[in-house]
Amino acid sequence: IGHLEAGAGVAGLIKAALVLKYGYIPAHLHLNSPIPLHELKIDVPRAGREFPAAPRRLAGVNSFGFGGTNAHVVLAEPPVRTAVP
Repeated sequence: IGHLEAGAGVAGLIKAALVLKYGYIPAHLHLNSPIPLHELKIDVPRAGREFPAAPRRLAGVNSFGFGGTNAHVVLAEPPVRTAVP
């Protein structure tokens, strides 16, 4: 979604929550990689795609603030509810 200065961390958190909710990973725009990412086994989605099948989706968000603050969070979708007899 681009660089939003002070709002970048919150925007990244919202984007990750939407990815978990809808199970769809959007494409990364404007990627011009100076290094061969495939050799490093790094996968940056150049086209949108479904989230890989898993018992529970997880997503990580990193944010680097103005004053050098680093914040990291792992989001998880809620567990599947089971019916209680």
